[in-house]
Amino acid sequence: MKTHLRNASNQSFRYQRNSIIATGILFMATVIVSILFLYATVRYVQRDCYERLTSTTKSVITELEYNMRNERMMLRMLAGIIAEQEQISSRESRRYMAVYESNSSISHIGLLLPNSLLSTVDFEDKEVSDCIDFALEAGKGEHFCGDQKDLENPGNNVVRCYVPIRKNNETIALIYGEAKPANIIGAWISDFYEGSGHIEIVDRRNGRIIISSDGKEGSLFADLHYTPSQKGVTLNKVKEEMIEGTGGYGTFKNEETGGYYYLCYEPMEIASWTVVLCVPGAQVFANALTTERYLSYYLITLGVLFMIYFLWILSSTRKSIAESEKLAGTDALTGALNRNSYEFMIKQTDTAPTGTCCIYVDINGLHELNNDKGHVAGDRMLQYVSDQLRGTFGSDQVYRTGGDEFIIFCLGRDKTELIREFKEIKETLEKHDYHISVGIAVADAGEKMKELVRSAEARMFIDKRAFYEAHDRRMR
Repeated sequence: MKTHLRNASNQSFRYQRNSIIATGILFMATVIVSILFLYATVRYVQRDCYERLTSTTKSVITELEYNMRNERMMLRMLAGIIAEQEQISSRESRRYMAVYESNSSISHIGLLLPNSLLSTVDFEDKEVSDCIDFALEAGKGEHFCGDQKDLENPGNNVVRCYVPIRKNNETIALIYGEAKPANIIGAWISDFYEGSGHIEIVDRRNGRIIISSDGKEGSLFADLHYTPSQKGVTLNKVKEEMIEGTGGYGTFKNEETGGYYYLCYEPMEIASWTVVLCVPGAQVFANALTTERYLSYYLITLGVLFMIYFLWILSSTRKSIAESEKLAGTDALTGALNRNSYEFMIKQTDTAPTGTCCIYVDINGLHELNNDKGHVAGDRMLQYVSDQLRGTFGSDQVYRTGGDEFIIFCLGRDKTELIREFKEIKETLEKHDYHISVGIAVADAGEKMKELVRSAEARMFIDKRAFYEAHDRRMR
């Protein structure tokens, strides 16, 4: 009998399995979509971080070039004033130079004559041919130069802006403004990335650093301690792009600090220089990391809630299936298994196991009771009889197959013992003036289930005939 019970639960199991599979697919789809959303969002924020890095680099260039143009314009004005003097290197010229120097962020100003004699605010006619070549600088016209020696400290370099002083279409002198790299960074370049990065300004013509916030002036950019961590990017390639005047960015590991830096480089227009911003990766992607962290928290929370929902659905589905099975297979009035359950069991169990007992029970007088006392009284009788049968044989063995008919199956029971039990049941029912007829059949080897039921039914009719003969009533 357990075989037919297992078969009867197969349909419920399949329904439950399909429900769980559908919920699992929905869960996996949600996880995949969430991961793709996280990836797409982080990538979007990363692109925004790259754009911010590039934008910051260009802002530094804009600010630097703005100040450089202002200084050059002031030098042009001073050059025009000095050109009108009768004597170029005069006390009056140095007075104008002193006024300019006091109002400028440039450290020093100088007046260079064709014979490489230099006049400044503090002195005049100093020979500087070993440091500055007048003919070379004059041939370049207005220009910025970042790799010249400091006259006071030859071991250091300075940045100079040269402007020709012309008279009768001839360059008769050069005036220049001079600034130390550290002063340029402090005066002309605003803080960026909360001060966590540093800046290198590289001469595109030779790859040499002319301004550095880390004090690396004079070094070759390609000699910096950076190891590329991005495929296809090297310092030499960056140098080549700088020479070509193109911009870009790359990821590098600083061998001195062990940290990863993002280098963004963009060309300047006012000079053949390239500005390189070096910013720690954690600072560049601060927004992306924050976004990724909060989205991860969100996805974890969503996953936990979905798992709780999944478990709740699983539990509810099981309960729902159990309740549906019970409702579909149980007689609502008596609590016994109904005709559907009986038919399904008969189909699944063609041959009765040897020794299977089939008990066919029919209630006597139900029709008369319904007519005399109403259907409520008849329902109470059905319920009471069912309670006695299910209490003796179990709810999973008792079937209500008709209006007043019950069939019971059991294994391993002695027929004599069953007869005795039904005698006790009949006596209990008779106390309430309820009566039943019973037929018991035991399956032989190979006997079909339907034959066993018919045999039990035939014995029930014998018992029923005897009951009505004894009670002198119409046999039903």
